[in-house]
Amino acid sequence: DSELSWNAGDCCGYASEANVDEMAFIRGMIADVGRLAAIDPTRIYATGFSNGGFLSYRIACEMADTFAAVAPVGGVLKFPACQPANKISLLHIHGLSDEVVPFDVGGKAGLDLFTSLDGCSGSSSVDVNPVTTHTIYTACAGNTAVELYTIKTMGHMWPNQYILPATQIIWEFFKAHPKK
Repeated sequence: DSELSWNAGDCCGYASEANVDEMAFIRGMIADVGRLAAIDPTRIYATGFSNGGFLSYRIACEMADTFAAVAPVGGVLKFPACQPANKISLLHIHGLSDEVVPFDVGGKAGLDLFTSLDGCSGSSSVDVNPVTTHTIYTACAGNTAVELYTIKTMGHMWPNQYILPATQIIWEFFKAHPKK
């Protein structure tokens, strides 16, 4: 259904075309949850796949005052007005055989923006194995981090646990990077 989308900026479908105010929706959702349960304001995170990954990037762009970290999976930066008010940690996971959302169409742009924003000044640490490459951008400021996992033969999908335990990796990343 064309109406089942997120307004992630220059993408995707109905929500973008109708200029749906996703940030107001997300702020309202956080407020609603806060009325039902205690929320640690230093540990608010977002992840999403595909259009949800694009939205994760937009959240990092517009709600870095609220969110500690985001983890887009199979999504890239499609929000040209990206000017985060605060530093925010980013973990990006992407299949290099993704033909729906190719990594080269905005993945590097997002990483470059957030390594600059987070003041990551050291050289990258790269761990390569036959299936995945894990890049850690080092010496980031204020307890922030920027990391990238690419999966060589994976297309447009959330990695299964045998390829890369993405859900566990994202949770460990989030736990290690609360907002300071």
